[in-house]
Amino acid sequence: MGRGGQEQVGGGVNRDVTIVTPTLPGRADVLQRAIRSCLTQEEPPRAFAIEVDADREGSGPTRTRALRRVATTWTAFLDDDDELRPVHLRRLLDVAAETGADVVAPWFTILGPDGRKRLDWDPFPQHRGRQYDLADPHIFPITCLVRTEVAQLGEFPAHHVDGWGGDDFAYWMQLARAGARIVNIEDRTWWWWHHGRNTSGLARKAEALYR
Repeated sequence: MGRGGQEQVGGGVNRDVTIVTPTLPGRADVLQRAIRSCLTQEEPPRAFAIEVDADREGSGPTRTRALRRVATTWTAFLDDDDELRPVHLRRLLDVAAETGADVVAPWFTILGPDGRKRLDWDPFPQHRGRQYDLADPHIFPITCLVRTEVAQLGEFPAHHVDGWGGDDFAYWMQLARAGARIVNIEDRTWWWWHHGRNTSGLARKAEALYR
């Protein structure tokens, strides 16, 4: 895809972004932190699509419902317990303009429960900056920038035993099969919190943690 990428985002044109976030009842504290990180962006978003998983369906169906409401040119996914660094949206929009990408996938820095950086906790360091290949696909987190018309071609599956890997991995496979151009970059543009209340998008874990 990537049709007219330079025209759509080059020169500051059509850089409007909606932040898509699924959340759970009982997580207002982390959700507020996530929203603050969006409001302090060097290039702030145009809108938010926040969807509450009140029925404990899991992050997949909840994220899909939020995605269907997006009307801006770009969608930026962010989980409610993570944070964007101030450069995140500007950097990803710039890469999209330079490359004509439909998806720009950055990397992360993990923070432990005490807020300290834990680079040694990266579950797949070998994938940082690795370009996506449909013939040999790999996992990378959902915290990416996606052209909305492309993002809405797919949907996030309900979780089963495979957890978040099944959610994110399956979604990127759908977009890649539809012809999306995915560009992976090494830049660490967001904070991935590991805090002991991570649900990995699983409805059963959410039910146990947030009654």
